[in-house]
Amino acid sequence: MSNKLAFIVDDSQQYLSNQVKEIMESWEFQNSEYKTVFEWKPGIANVSLLFGKTKAIHLDLSDTNNLNKFVDFIKDDEKNKKTLDNPNWYGVGLIITTTKAKGIKKIEQLITKNKGLFIKKRKPEELKEEILASLKINNKLKQFLSDYAGNDYDLLLNCSNSLKKIPEDELKNKTIEDLFIFLPVKKGAVPPWEFVSPMIQCNTPLALDKLRRILENSHSLLVMTFLKRKIEELYHEKVLLVSGMTKINDRASFLKSNPWALKYNSNIISKISLDVLENIVLLVNDSEDKLKGGADVGNVNLFMETLITKIIIALKYNMKVG
Repeated sequence: MSNKLAFIVDDSQQYLSNQVKEIMESWEFQNSEYKTVFEWKPGIANVSLLFGKTKAIHLDLSDTNNLNKFVDFIKDDEKNKKTLDNPNWYGVGLIITTTKAKGIKKIEQLITKNKGLFIKKRKPEELKEEILASLKINNKLKQFLSDYAGNDYDLLLNCSNSLKKIPEDELKNKTIEDLFIFLPVKKGAVPPWEFVSPMIQCNTPLALDKLRRILENSHSLLVMTFLKRKIEELYHEKVLLVSGMTKINDRASFLKSNPWALKYNSNIISKISLDVLENIVLLVNDSEDKLKGGADVGNVNLFMETLITKIIIALKYNMKVG
C-alpha cells in the first residue's frame, strides 16, 4: 500500500483535477481539508492550522518555472540539506501534478523512493475505456457516449461527472435521448440533432448546413442515431395512423412519446405513404450497416449529405429512393 503521496502526469487539466479529487477522497480528505499551491516551499506540507490540524497539499507544477524550481530543490537537497529524507516531509498528504512530460525524472524517483503513487500519462483509448467502465449504464449508451465525445477526453469526463449525479436506479433506465439534458455540448458545436427539424420540413439547404456543422464535432454514427430514431418514429406513427388511431395523444401514449413531437410530424405523416416510409427505413438501416461495418463509402460527410438529400426527396415528393 502506498503512502499518502502521489505524482500524476497528464496533459489534461480536467483529468488531473478529477484524479486529485478522487485520491484525496480515498485518503478521507474533504475539499476543505486540502489546498492547492503552485510553488514548493520547504515545510509547506507541515503548516498547522487552527486547532493543530494540517491540510493535505495539492502541488500543481503545470507552470514550467515552478516545475524546474522543484526539480532544482530536489537536486540541491540530495547534496546538502537532506530534508527530503525526513519521512514527514510531505505532511499528512501530498499530490503533485503536472502537464509537462519532460524534466520530471527527479520527481518520479523521489515519489518511488518514498513508496508513493505514480500515475503516468496514458493513451486516450485507455482513459476513455476507464471512464466508460465506471458508468452504470448499458453498452448501447456507452457506445453512444463514446461516439458523442469522440477523442475529446475532457468532454467525456464532463459527461461522466454529469451522469454520476443521477441515482443509479434512474440512470440504468435512461434512453439516449434522456441523457442529452445532462450532457455538456462542445463549446461552439451544433447539437447533433439539429439537422432533424429542417430535414422533416424538407428544407434541404438548412438541413445540409446544420449537418455539415454538426459533423465538424460529432461522429457520423452519432448523427445516424438521431436520424434513425426520427425515421422509425415517423414509420411507427404512420402504421398507427393507417390502422385507425387518429388521435395524436393516443399515438403518443402508445409510442411513449411526447404529443408535441408527434404534432410536429403530423404534416409529413398525413402526406407520405407507408411504402415510402418503409423504403426510407431500409435505406437508413443499410447506410448505418455500411458505416458500422467499415464499408468503403468514400467521403463519410458526403455520404451522410447524400443520404439526407435522398430522404428529403422521398419525404417531399412521396417517392421511393435508393
